[in-house]
Amino acid sequence: MMTKTLDDMKMVHEEEMQNYDRMQETVTRVMHRHGCKIIQTPAFEEYDTYSRLFPQLKREMVKTIDTDGQVLVMRPDVTVPLVRTVDREYLDPHQLLKFGYLSTVFREFFEKSTHGKYFTQSGGKCWGFYGGM
Repeated sequence: MMTKTLDDMKMVHEEEMQNYDRMQETVTRVMHRHGCKIIQTPAFEEYDTYSRLFPQLKREMVKTIDTDGQVLVMRPDVTVPLVRTVDREYLDPHQLLKFGYLSTVFREFFEKSTHGKYFTQSGGKCWGFYGGM
């Protein structure tokens, strides 16, 4: 039985959490097997970054205001903060990098059987140098 809450977001009950935990363990195991480092990006990002890079998402992003009055969005995507981190923290262009993630992203989402402001997204990103012959 699904309990309705604000904006038709549903409560996740124990049975569904157990399924989610199994799924997360399986996905993480596959990523590790392929040499990925598992990451979690920040839950909040600057609104201006996303509105500039993804103007089509402006209406779909979940926004909030921090204590300094800056408009933030709840993580609408994993790629942008991951690219920013790689650019800032991994300076060796010859280093092969593999990252995996399984994160909740927050944005209005409409799919065949899903409606809501958050969903789980997983994926992998690989950066590397190919020297060629």
